Amino acid sequence: MIRRVICILSLAILIGGPAVADDATELREAGIRAAHAEAFQNLTSRLYEMSAGRHQAEAIVLRDAGLRGQVETALIVAARDTEPYVDRPGIVTVVLTFDTNELPFNVRNEIRDLPRYLRADGVAHEGHAFEVEQRVVADLPDVVAAWAEEPVEATGQHRTRRARTDADREAARRQAAREALDSLRDQVYGLSIAEDVTIGQFLDAHPDLRPAVNSLLAAALGGPQLVSERIDDDGRSYTAEMKLSVPPNLLLRALRIGPWRAIEATSMTGSAMDLARTNAFRNARRQLRRKIHSIEFATGERASTLIERREGVREEIDQLIERQPIRLVEFTPAGMARIHMQIRTDDLPAEVTRAARRDDDPIIRAIGGGISVHVDEEDEEENENEEDEDE
Repeated sequence: MIRRVICILSLAILIGGPAVADDATELREAGIRAAHAEAFQNLTSRLYEMSAGRHQAEAIVLRDAGLRGQVETALIVAARDTEPYVDRPGIVTVVLTFDTNELPFNVRNEIRDLPRYLRADGVAHEGHAFEVEQRVVADLPDVVAAWAEEPVEATGQHRTRRARTDADREAARRQAAREALDSLRDQVYGLSIAEDVTIGQFLDAHPDLRPAVNSLLAAALGGPQLVSERIDDDGRSYTAEMKLSVPPNLLLRALRIGPWRAIEATSMTGSAMDLARTNAFRNARRQLRRKIHSIEFATGERASTLIERREGVREEIDQLIERQPIRLVEFTPAGMARIHMQIRTDDLPAEVTRAARRDDDPIIRAIGGGISVHVDEEDEEENENEEDEDE
């Protein structure tokens, strides 16, 4: 089973103070990358922790290197993220959805009660994520320092004889990115982190770190760069070359190398912990509400349409959310609280459960993030109103 390392406040971040970015976009993008990475790891954990006979799915996947590679590739390629949601104090939430039909048949066949779609959240704070990305890497072994200064990059090329439409050319670019992904993974796994030890060998010995590295590959595939494209002389074929890259500092962090080798923690004050936990609790409830409103019906409508028409349904959902217990509380190294909550779809109002698709996950899960800053209640209400308008 993949376990998270839970700790409190990083001493390095505490001493360094909060990071400041000149451009708010940089903060936002760093937060999205961090939230996406966590969502990918949580999605992998959700899949591996599912029951498969007398074992968990992880036991089936890890017993065969070839099968593990197929499952990891399916997760990297097929996991789709929604539009990131940013709460007032800079808390970024990314939700990944994975179509389990992309898994190898023998894995799907052995996992009990496997839903058609798996979902997982990732939560990060913009400022903390930006600070991690800017952290200076020093005192590395020579074999690591040799590649730790520049992004790890790979290109892929694909040619198609169907180039008449934009959709044909876009499909060729996606396939070129897939080719680049295979090359990028080979490059990452082939990098040395010690004499006669590659990253691939290290991950074989430490499989709990694989999802963190794979999350970087998934992020790279989600943001490919077009290197070149051309339509050949016959006017019918199209060739695209795409480039993917992984930042070296994030790769070192995923492997817990350099400044991330050990966890240095100090305690937060009780009041700071309480405030962060309270903000995370509120955020988790909002995330649950958003997800319930986003439930897709068999008709193609969303639950929000029904909820807007039926005030009683909305009140029943709000009361249900209020009654839900906290499943887990944890603190990140940067001092952000995370609170895990969930609701079974069978517990929702009958009008919602009857209309919902039957192939979806029977449990709605949410992770709320919070830091130790005071959030104005009027800001929260405004935030929820904007959220309702978006739906």
